[in-house]
Amino acid sequence: CLVNVPHPARMAVHELIVAGLRRTAERTKANKDVQQAAMLYRWYQDHAPDEWGAAEKDARARGPAWRTRLDAGLGWMKSFLQDA
Repeated sequence: CLVNVPHPARMAVHELIVAGLRRTAERTKANKDVQQAAMLYRWYQDHAPDEWGAAEKDARARGPAWRTRLDAGLGWMKSFLQDA
């Protein structure tokens, strides 16, 4: 049985993008997604910053809507990082 699992850095970047799309009723899930992305971000900054950078670069290359959502997610994530 073959299972495809997304690269953790790409998954975290994706979670930052979709967190802002969640409805108000899903805010708890969005907060959890951003917190998990923040934990992965910290790990990648300490151990493999190029991998995070590649995931972010790929997302930014997908167009202005992705860039806008990613920037919003990164801002949200930084508030979690500052509080920790």
